[in-house]
Amino acid sequence: MINITYYTGAGASANVLPTINGLNRSLNNIQEHYDLTDKSKFKDFSCATTFHQDLIWLIKESQKHLTVDTLARRLYLTGEIKLLIKLKKVLSVAFYLWQYKKYFDLRYDALLASLLDRPKGILKIPEQIKFITWNYDIQLELAAENYFRNLEIEDLQEEIGSFPRYEYSNGSHSLYNIVHLNGIAGFFRQLSGFNNLFSITQHLDDYDALEAALQVYKTDNKHANFDELFSFCWEVNNPISDKSFSIAKQIAEATQILVIIGYSFPFFNRTYDREIFNKMKQSGRLNKIYFQNPDLDGSFLRAQFNLSEKFSIIHIKDTQQFFIPHEL
Repeated sequence: MINITYYTGAGASANVLPTINGLNRSLNNIQEHYDLTDKSKFKDFSCATTFHQDLIWLIKESQKHLTVDTLARRLYLTGEIKLLIKLKKVLSVAFYLWQYKKYFDLRYDALLASLLDRPKGILKIPEQIKFITWNYDIQLELAAENYFRNLEIEDLQEEIGSFPRYEYSNGSHSLYNIVHLNGIAGFFRQLSGFNNLFSITQHLDDYDALEAALQVYKTDNKHANFDELFSFCWEVNNPISDKSFSIAKQIAEATQILVIIGYSFPFFNRTYDREIFNKMKQSGRLNKIYFQNPDLDGSFLRAQFNLSEKFSIIHIKDTQQFFIPHEL
């Protein structure tokens, strides 16, 4: 049984969601698609006003940086934590709006259709298949809903072993098949427990769904904390980030074949990428890397992570579907 790990970035969701370089343009499109200045469209116009002001702030601030993630990193480094939380809240609503009608990249569907199995009549992701993703979207989870019917998103997460999820302090690392290193946008803690924008709006359409989401957005951080489950990996002393990274390293140690899809290896993630790759090398199990990218061939990985020739790097140019190793 070969242990295969998918290592993904924004390019893996690019057929539906904006990549990090196109995020600002897509945030502008929210203003154009939803008329946030039209009072007649909202029962409580104040919630639209609050979000609109913060959306404009994020668009303007992110224009001063290469990416929105770079802005987030700056706010963290300069100790502007309230603004970092505001950034996460705006992105949470944005990613919710881009996904709430169950839009997902069909490549995830094709991958799951090929990978899912029913041992003893129970549908599951094979134990030897793992996902380490830098994405804070729920594209993989939305695709899985096609197969795990009638499950709320929180139950689906448990079924497929996705982290972070509501009961994040419980459970062995081995129970997780999917780890989001930067957390998940759109999930929040209330005084009564965890919730998410997708569940509270699932039976609503268009502006009713938008207003329900924005009512949560308007709530103060004590009553709707978006900061907890949407946590960048480089936020130190954060229990979610710490556990995400710990799970990723355990997955890395068992990895024999690595499939890299849509990830650009940004410089400020280098410490975490390097530690994950070191775990793979030190374990002695990793022997092959498939690098799926239409242009780059992955050869830069040798210098970046000091990979000797014993590690095969195979370039997969075709990105119409996610690559499935023939060793599976």
